[in-house]
Amino acid sequence: MRIPAPIFFLVIILTLTPNLRGQIILNEIMFNPPGNENHNEFIELLNTGIDPVDLSGWNVSDQDASDEIVGTGGGLVLQPGQYAIILDSDYFLNSTVYDTFIPGAALILTINGPTLGSRGLSNSNAETISLISSTGDTVTSYRYSPGNPDGISDEKIIPNIMNNAENWADSKEIPGSPGARNSVTPPDFDLSVTSINADPPYPHAGQSITFSVTVRNNGIHTPSAATLSIFFDADKNGLFTMGEILDEFQLDVAGLSVFGDSVIIEYTWLPPTAGTIQLSFVVSSTPDEAPDNNIQILTLSIPDKENQLKLNEIMYQPLSDSPEWIEIVNTGSSEINLDNWLIKDKTRATPAVISESHVIIQPGGFVVLTGDSSRLAGKFTSTFAIIEVDDFPALNNDEDEITLAEPSGRISDKVDYNSSWGSNRGVSLERILIGGPSNSRMNWGLSTDPAGATPGKPNTLSISGIPSNIIIVPDPNPFSPTRRSEVCSISVSHPLTQSLVTMKIYDRYGRLIRDLLRGELRGSVFSVTWDGKNNNGRLMLTDIYVVYFNAQSTLTGENIEYKTTVVLVN
Repeated sequence: MRIPAPIFFLVIILTLTPNLRGQIILNEIMFNPPGNENHNEFIELLNTGIDPVDLSGWNVSDQDASDEIVGTGGGLVLQPGQYAIILDSDYFLNSTVYDTFIPGAALILTINGPTLGSRGLSNSNAETISLISSTGDTVTSYRYSPGNPDGISDEKIIPNIMNNAENWADSKEIPGSPGARNSVTPPDFDLSVTSINADPPYPHAGQSITFSVTVRNNGIHTPSAATLSIFFDADKNGLFTMGEILDEFQLDVAGLSVFGDSVIIEYTWLPPTAGTIQLSFVVSSTPDEAPDNNIQILTLSIPDKENQLKLNEIMYQPLSDSPEWIEIVNTGSSEINLDNWLIKDKTRATPAVISESHVIIQPGGFVVLTGDSSRLAGKFTSTFAIIEVDDFPALNNDEDEITLAEPSGRISDKVDYNSSWGSNRGVSLERILIGGPSNSRMNWGLSTDPAGATPGKPNTLSISGIPSNIIIVPDPNPFSPTRRSEVCSISVSHPLTQSLVTMKIYDRYGRLIRDLLRGELRGSVFSVTWDGKNNNGRLMLTDIYVVYFNAQSTLTGENIEYKTTVVLVN
């Protein structure tokens, strides 16, 4: 049946107009261009449809004025997937700023007036840019917001979806992306692992962990297939091999069909070991244009027991040129990552974070915490592990409470010290029994080290158990200062955890030969040396000598003594 001409024309309008509204879009607006604003503004169009569109008679408007789009020698037909750049009419004689950026496949257009819109596009006031078809219909429009730096355009993020402000962003590049894919437009195909949540986030040995893994579609289109793989670095070599795969999940791509869609995969696992472990979560999809975001690695630090880290030494009353500090020790058999561990004193409401990066403390290892690492390191000849803690707690000289906590806030150790435990400027408080009670005065005492402290090494008072009796062993015995240039090292262990010690050398007739210690503070295990000389520095003759030991407890007043012999040969 022949359709009458007026009806046929109406059918064409009803068919084409909705198609053009979705097919030809505003894709980029350069309203604050680099260089001269009178020549370098541009408007970019994109044909997102499957049919060519003739732009003859089309106009662009800035709401105050409208300009007809005209060609520059390449015609006015915009092909499917093709970009069109509408440049100022003055650009061609006065500027070349975009010449090396616009691809050869782009359609270059201009306008029949001197500027885009009324006196150009405003940098100070928001304007609505509209694209008007040859029939006078507004095909699409976008109201930009001023404030962009020079050379930064407004770009559409996803070309073929809504034209609201949320789907536009500032260009990531100067001078925008004229005639090419926008710098803010995501790839066509791209899945990524965006987050991993562990429950519990800070597990202990023997606890199962449930991981919630979020996979997100960062691409414009839906992949045909996708897989999430989970690996455990069992040999701790930093590599994840197929032999270390824990599980694999085929993802439902229907739930990832739109840009921004995400799915969550849950997986429960019991770690086979304590210490620092690493897992890798890898999403694989077909196709994938951005593989760099396919992997996330999760590092967990799993203590092998509760209260594994202990407070071991406290410098709360340093010399005037030294900082306060606290030493912690790893008493377990697995390493601990100090990332996000916490330290506080009694007056602090919010604890200080020990470290915001991975710092490993090995089994039996020491780490010293302070607010001034450079001053602390300069006070001791030996090197040791130091962490400078931001907002390190200020330690009181009369009394204070120090709390060491896991990242979860669970307390690992706490010490409520006061000056009656030992107070001497420049001398630290040392823990005696590592397994003993933290809040017992009997388990802490002043360091007997000549430097006043033992940061980064075993305490002078440290013992694994209290000796049940007195043991004094000279070695070597006999010893020869002249023949072999030997000195005698006298090892001492006794049941008083902290005492004032006197040690003397007598000859066989009971005459005092040498004072080795005169009422000096010592722990229950220590050693002294005798070079075979008397108090006047004279080398003694070959003979048997008596080693006398006396100790008086600074805690209970208990007094003990012991004697043994050593042979000197000259």
